[in-house]
Amino acid sequence: MKRPLLATLAVVSLATLSLTGATAATANTPAPAAASAVGGATASQDISQLRQQFNTYTAGLDLDPATRAAAEEAGSSDAALVAAATQSRKQIKAVLADAGVENEWASGALDPGDYQCSTTDFRDWARAEIAKIDPDSWSWYQNGFLGLSPDLLVQYWTLMKAPADPHQTALGPGGANTQELARTFTNLKGFWDVDTSNVGLVSLDGKVLGPDAAADRQYVYDGLAKISPLASLFLRLGVEGGLSTGALDGFPGGVENPMFSLNAFAIDPAHAGDSQEMLETLGITRRVAMGQGILQMWNELGLGRAGGRAVLAHEFGHQVQ
Repeated sequence: MKRPLLATLAVVSLATLSLTGATAATANTPAPAAASAVGGATASQDISQLRQQFNTYTAGLDLDPATRAAAEEAGSSDAALVAAATQSRKQIKAVLADAGVENEWASGALDPGDYQCSTTDFRDWARAEIAKIDPDSWSWYQNGFLGLSPDLLVQYWTLMKAPADPHQTALGPGGANTQELARTFTNLKGFWDVDTSNVGLVSLDGKVLGPDAAADRQYVYDGLAKISPLASLFLRLGVEGGLSTGALDGFPGGVENPMFSLNAFAIDPAHAGDSQEMLETLGITRRVAMGQGILQMWNELGLGRAGGRAVLAHEFGHQVQ
């Protein structure tokens, strides 16, 4: 959905923007749609096997009649499964885009063919981090089950987390940036002659993928089911299937890996277009989300203080808009 500038809620997807370019595009391009997390499936697998996995999975679930009918229709043929997954992915991405959470490289904000991109410390750092990740694990995180990726779960969880006292939101590795950014956040609220008293500060991280976060993931699945029951099923199948087969093990540091959170964004449900009612029903409130990964990157490049504050000020500016 295209929105006027002042209605745009905002996202700075610094990870993907930094990777825009001929070489980086290859490093960050999702595998073909047939890629699946379940059982370590790869792009070469037949869609029929994925359909069998889906049908076996949903057969054991206690679903309401409407969801059961939709699942049976999706599992009725290979073409129906791909079509249902494609539609589900569009629905979820539309809601995230309305909320202000979208990857600008994927939405067409930049055409890499229009630029000659030189290397930067940022791009080199991100490429090096991706190179440390097991390729199958990275593909799982990017693609999930037919494109419903764990990345969507991580982003959506940040929307559903309640805003915290900025001084109690651990930011940066080991909380290294917490006090600095909490002070900046408080100062920003006082600087602008605009009511931002209900804007919260939250951490974007990969902890929802952790072994002790099953209840948190279920909370996200239940929220997504209000948008699309099928999308919730596809996402849960891909995420839980991948976690059960050790996909997280391919990420150095597990849930602390910076590639889960190399991002920052601002959201305000009151300006979320068609998704406003859904977001408000879920209790999602105004906030700025600061990624642990992007703070780690700034710290390791020696720009921790300036970089983190600049990103936070940028995202807070969207709330002022």
